[in-house]
Amino acid sequence: TPRFTDNGDDTVTDTHTGLMWTKGANLYGTENWWNATSYCWDLTQANHSDWSLPYISELNTLIDETQVDPALPPDNPFTNVQSDFYWSSTTDSYQTNYAWGVHLGDGSVGYGEKSNEIDVGVFAAMEEPYRTRMTGVVQTTPVRRIVGLTGSIFLNG
Repeated sequence: TPRFTDNGDDTVTDTHTGLMWTKGANLYGTENWWNATSYCWDLTQANHSDWSLPYISELNTLIDETQVDPALPPDNPFTNVQSDFYWSSTTDSYQTNYAWGVHLGDGSVGYGEKSNEIDVGVFAAMEEPYRTRMTGVVQTTPVRRIVGLTGSIFLNG
């Protein structure tokens, strides 16, 4: 079974997680985390209008540690992928002015200051209805997620 299914509407479903992502991975320009979050909420893609930034755990599911530039599975169908840092919605628990993300160049996880204006691309992820999240909580409605691509920020580690 292929890892990804192209849905023919500029979205891709990850068959391992049930998450649906936008096929295009670079839909916005330079933005900070706050604006990227707002743009995600306002996005309409493939007749869905309830997108948002993904949790760091959701974003990290795309990473293939055996790959670089980008650190995605070799059969991924994503277009315009940047080997750069992508925002998540996960705020750092100690420094709430920082948010976590994943660098798609090498798959590293890190965090950046939310006020940094950085190149913002977009992946969108939508969870299938009634799917159990990684937290074990069963969702009763679909949850849509979007990822903002960022540029140079401080990486942890």
